[in-house]
Amino acid sequence: YAPEPPRRQEVLDVRVTMANGVQRVWTNPRGDRVLGAFAWYRWQKVKENVVHDPASRVGVAHWVVHRLTGAGERAVRVQMILRTESLPAPGTHDSPVRGEEILYDEHFTGRP
Repeated sequence: YAPEPPRRQEVLDVRVTMANGVQRVWTNPRGDRVLGAFAWYRWQKVKENVVHDPASRVGVAHWVVHRLTGAGERAVRVQMILRTESLPAPGTHDSPVRGEEILYDEHFTGRP
C-alpha cells in the first residue's frame, strides 16, 4: 500500500425492489474459507470496475437482479449504492466521514 495507503473504505450494495415491495440487498462477497484471498480479490476487482467504469454498471446490476429474483417474481427497481468511510491517518483523532452515492438507478417496466 505504501507510499499511498487507501484513504477510504468502499462497500458496494445493489438494492433490488420487487413488485410486492420487498427489498433485497446484494453486497460484494468477502471471499470464502477455501479460496480466501483469491475469491475476495476477484470481487474486489468487480467493485473497482463498477466504481470507475460507468459502462460496467448496467451489466452487473442486471446480473444481481437475475440472481436475487426467483421464479414468478418481478423486480421493479435496481439501485447500485457505494457506501464510503474515510480512514483517518494513524495517530490522528479525526472522526471518519461516511457517505453514500447512488452509482446506478433503473426502474423496470418488464423483467430485465
